[in-house]
Amino acid sequence: EVARELLRLAEERSDVAAQVAGCHAVGAALFQLGELVESCAHLTRGIANYDPERDRASGSAYSIDSRVICLYWLSQALLTLGHPDQARARTEESVACARELAHPTSVAHALCSVCFTYQRLGLRREAQAEAELLISLAQEQGFPLWGAAGMVIHGWALADGGQIDEGIEEIRRGLAQYIATGAELWLPDFLALHAEAHRQAGQAAAGLSILADALERVARSGRRWIEPELHRLKGELLLALPEADTTEAEACFRHAIAIARERNARMLELRTATSLARVWRESGRTGDARELLAAVYDWFTEGFDTADLKEAGALLNELTSAPPHSRARSRRPAGAPVNNPG
Repeated sequence: EVARELLRLAEERSDVAAQVAGCHAVGAALFQLGELVESCAHLTRGIANYDPERDRASGSAYSIDSRVICLYWLSQALLTLGHPDQARARTEESVACARELAHPTSVAHALCSVCFTYQRLGLRREAQAEAELLISLAQEQGFPLWGAAGMVIHGWALADGGQIDEGIEEIRRGLAQYIATGAELWLPDFLALHAEAHRQAGQAAAGLSILADALERVARSGRRWIEPELHRLKGELLLALPEADTTEAEACFRHAIAIARERNARMLELRTATSLARVWRESGRTGDARELLAAVYDWFTEGFDTADLKEAGALLNELTSAPPHSRARSRRPAGAPVNNPG
């Protein structure tokens, strides 16, 4: 509400620089609330109205350059909506913009952005390298919040690469440092990574306890965008218990898919459909699994080299009696038009 009031006042006064600030404030809040399409519209408008000369001082006024922050939130919205290539391009653009400005907090925010994007794309080595740069910059400049974010992503990369105990410990230290700053915004995201690392370590009960904390924080804050992923992870952890609770896990996956569809969160829907399709395959429901997964997978027009789409594509090929290469028909040719995120 406050962000919308800022934007309204800026429009009344024909203050375009203030409109850019209003657009990134509204767009960021809408993303958190899970209103992804409207978020994209405001952030795209903010970028279009940004003037490199007029708004060059926005980093000093708002601590982070307006274009950098618009690009960050836009990249996260695009990725969640199911446009991973566009998301990666936007987040890398934010890093280039921040480095050109040579504004330390903008550079830190942009590096944090690229860490998040690479992590969500499953690009472990790239995420680890950027996290190391972020940690180094944070130590040099005295930025505990961004240093904490870098530690969590670096810990995720270690765990994902097989150094699970070391990764869990680094995530734990990053979380403690982040909480010590008084920040809340990224806690559900970080707790999800912590829970996933515990699943990899064979500690499903600990992971479920961490997820309960994350879900409680989401319910309290209204930070709904990540809700489908938290329910998906809960389902995976229920399956990883010594006595797997398949019925409850399937309920979690169904709930996650319903929320993702309501919010047009195609990437989160695909990830959860892959999880549910595996459960159905194991119970002999191969046809249902194939139909569920194909309906989501065939929507995508880009990002076929990303981890989620590779995983979904491989499972879809297993679920169909046709040869693997026949699935190529669902992939759009290079250079084909991309659906408008709206």
